[in-house]
Amino acid sequence: MKKIVLSRMLVATISLFICIGLTYAGESRVSFQTNDGTTLSGILTTADQPQALMLVVHGLQSHAEWFLSRGYLAEHGITTLAFDRRGSGYSGGVRGHANSSEELLDDLASAYKELKKYGPDLPIHLHLNCFATRIGFPFISANPSQFSSMIVTAPSTHMSPNAEYSESDKSTIRWNIFWGKDKKYFHTPLSDELFVTNLEGLEWIKNDQLSLRRVTFGFLRTAKTLSDEMKRVIPSLKLPMLLILGEKDLIVLNDKIETEFYSNYAGEKQLLKLDSEHALELGGDVQRYREAMTSWVFSRQR
Repeated sequence: MKKIVLSRMLVATISLFICIGLTYAGESRVSFQTNDGTTLSGILTTADQPQALMLVVHGLQSHAEWFLSRGYLAEHGITTLAFDRRGSGYSGGVRGHANSSEELLDDLASAYKELKKYGPDLPIHLHLNCFATRIGFPFISANPSQFSSMIVTAPSTHMSPNAEYSESDKSTIRWNIFWGKDKKYFHTPLSDELFVTNLEGLEWIKNDQLSLRRVTFGFLRTAKTLSDEMKRVIPSLKLPMLLILGEKDLIVLNDKIETEFYSNYAGEKQLLKLDSEHALELGGDVQRYREAMTSWVFSRQR
């Protein structure tokens, strides 16, 4: 099943074929259990002589296989675990659903525990992409000493109107949540064209049958709870942060992220702007992105 899905994703271009799938020698699919018994799936990419670990948390539509930089990081001494959120990718749970914020926070805690097995004495860094900040920021606030730093790409602190529901959709969501229609499905506010405009990258996303394009009203209720919690804890966060933004991003509002989030962030911080869109992994500035992540991680080791 997995090979069939990947082959459809690879139809776009040979260059993306080189990047996608389990292509790095030290790479494998791993499974682990959460506290409630849900089986989560992830891609573990191990360095020959690891000097640091990185836990990768994907965005709303994406999944672990969107993190194409894992082989590069492994070649530079960083072992990564990119895991699929419950209900996403190859992980268990109801597709596109989460009963509560506690479930998604437990997913992150379980993934942290799994990754730590592969380097108990190594520093662990957290990579958060967009929607993942709604999970990661509250987790960091409650567990401030577990990670050495975080790398944040296109945080969901300030979303573009392009990636928001219409007023009519918001009314539909409120109505269904009020009536307890937790397992009923609704479209996400995203479209594939918002992630990237280059034809190869867009074709790759369009052919990704694991992309999450429909979620339950229960998931949207949980997402709102997490969003509120994310905003509440941001002033208390002090974990060293590398913030990476794509200057052509159509999903988040870079100006507001810089002036209202980054400028007021209380911890050590660094900002990098790339000539890219939202999907940094598929953009033209991907080499700078990978070099920046590597340099940041090892600057924390000194």
